[in-house]
Amino acid sequence: MDILPFADWKPDLAPYKAASSQLIENVFPRADGYGPVASVSPYSQALPAPCRGYFYARNADQSVTVFAATASKLYKLNNTDFSWSDVSKGGGSYTGVGNGEQWQFAQFNNFVIAVQINTVPQVFDLTSSSAFADLGGSPPPARYVAVVNRFVVLSGLGTATPYRIQWSGLNAVTTWTSGVNSSDFQDLPDGGVVRAIGGGETGLITQDGSLRRMIFAPGAPYVFQIERVAQDKGIFAPLSLVRAGDRLFFCGNDGFYMILPGGYPVPIGKERFDRTFFGDVDAGQLHLVIGASDPRHARLLDLQIARRLGLLVRQDPRLRLRHRARRADRAKRGISRHARAPWPHARGPRRDLGLDRCAHLLARRRRDLGARAALDRR
Repeated sequence: MDILPFADWKPDLAPYKAASSQLIENVFPRADGYGPVASVSPYSQALPAPCRGYFYARNADQSVTVFAATASKLYKLNNTDFSWSDVSKGGGSYTGVGNGEQWQFAQFNNFVIAVQINTVPQVFDLTSSSAFADLGGSPPPARYVAVVNRFVVLSGLGTATPYRIQWSGLNAVTTWTSGVNSSDFQDLPDGGVVRAIGGGETGLITQDGSLRRMIFAPGAPYVFQIERVAQDKGIFAPLSLVRAGDRLFFCGNDGFYMILPGGYPVPIGKERFDRTFFGDVDAGQLHLVIGASDPRHARLLDLQIARRLGLLVRQDPRLRLRHRARRADRAKRGISRHARAPWPHARGPRRDLGLDRCAHLLARRRRDLGARAALDRR
């Protein structure tokens, strides 16, 4: 069978005489072009309710422990029979996360810390715990958690302190008293509400209209040096922030960006897919815009479940995958593909689109610019 090459995926470019692909589905980029996405199959047993957050932790013996959350429960995956065990505090239920909220997790040594705004931070010791418990030291409820250098950092602290970040003691996850073992907090004077924080040796503080870097300063009269990285350039979807290696990626309020250590935000979707994304996304469901990295295949995904969500959820709970991809070597070393996964489809899942089907769609689009709208209505 002859191989049909496809041009780079750049849906923002006008289709007229464009040497680019406008619509590519269910493929991943490879060195020789594009390859098909494998079929979706169940891996674990189903959670008792919709998933509202997930995390995997690395154990000292090199095994992995997987956690997941529903609105009011925390669960741990059994790696033998792939069932879920309730590891909520005391076997009870938490005050559920509200609409537009998720649980978030971070790992500090043997401790897995889970946060959501309606309960105090929870902790699970991978070496000894059978259930989560309240994190010691009276930390505040938070929406986001990250590990920066040797500190646990909380942000999204609620309506009383929306411009504050707060961090634990040095190598002490249960120390949260300001002035004790370098634990402290910082209220930011401008830039809007503090959102997620990117962890690593240095931290990236994201706000509605500003980006700041936090650098541990041992021996200084202050704990962290906090400096502005970008003015009037904030984060659009807080859960899109993801670290891959030493780089941070996020969906900003005007497009997708990458930040190298000590660097400044570099646009990686401009004139490629930014306008298409913002034309599709449901701004009222930004907690469903979730960034994820694939270290095995060195690619980064943006999981976007937001398009026409209100209509689709009411009609059919079944899921389908829609993947839009582009070549990594043409992405300025940034987010090398754009994916949507999973999202409900109003009339049930369509069949997977292989390369031959993609060719048909691309050809049809060149003949009729209205084909894409028709395809979305299926």
